[in-house]
Amino acid sequence: MTNQNIKSLTILEILSLSWKEIKDRFLPLYIVACCMALASWLLNVYLFDFHHPLMLYYNFSILKVSCFMVLSVLAGAFFLSALVLLVCRQAQTTLQAMKMAFARFWRLLLVSFLLFFVLGLLVIVFVLLAIIMLFVDAQGAGALNMIGTSGGFLFFLFIAFVCALLVIVASIYLILLPYPLILKTDGIFASFYISFRLIKGHFWKTVGLLALQMLILIVLSIAAGIVLTLIQTIWVSILPQAYWVIDLLWVPITALFILIIQVPLITLYLDRRRSLQPAAQPANNTPSLEKAEEQ
Repeated sequence: MTNQNIKSLTILEILSLSWKEIKDRFLPLYIVACCMALASWLLNVYLFDFHHPLMLYYNFSILKVSCFMVLSVLAGAFFLSALVLLVCRQAQTTLQAMKMAFARFWRLLLVSFLLFFVLGLLVIVFVLLAIIMLFVDAQGAGALNMIGTSGGFLFFLFIAFVCALLVIVASIYLILLPYPLILKTDGIFASFYISFRLIKGHFWKTVGLLALQMLILIVLSIAAGIVLTLIQTIWVSILPQAYWVIDLLWVPITALFILIIQVPLITLYLDRRRSLQPAAQPANNTPSLEKAEEQ
């Protein structure tokens, strides 16, 4: 039996507690976020900018790209684990969080690859169905060749829209999945149910939180882009060969974006997790991230 009398935090309270957490423990959180952003930047340089000065001695290959894709998922799972451990006060320093993350991120890594595999299968099935609808002969295919008409094309777009909508809804219901995996509060398969259960009844609140986060990120991205454009104009005129330094400046900015996204989501998870505590336990409804972490 769960406690239904605990008042859930509002979106503004979640953002307020998240800001307080970032402000109080900025340095260790920011170091981990910078490591995550730097790993992402190096991967982006390797995969998408082959004329970058750092990449002049590397050759493109499918195997190398695949290896770096795997490493990106591995690095993301590891640093996210360290960040969650810091926010949840299971680690007090960056070094301690990274040491603990070595024992915690494997389950998240396994689930990440599993979800990528399932999503890849769905994409392959959808593409194959599209090919069948496009190329099967009209007389032999019957209804499958509806794609050849305007009505069939609209039907195909409708199916694509429904599939995309289902993926988005499923992603929102599973958005809290990493946290029970990292904190080891539940088993791997139970974590899927826990994430669904925590979001159930708070779906639109979660959507509102994500939308507000995206709005904040868009505003900050535009502001950062304007400032970096001005810096780049001056820098390139002085040292045109070192233009990649401007790209590197996005790493600390991206680290801030990571904190803006992850800390409120962790706070949401801790708040919703309180609702699963036994009803016999007394509940303090005063918003507090520390009290939520104790549950």
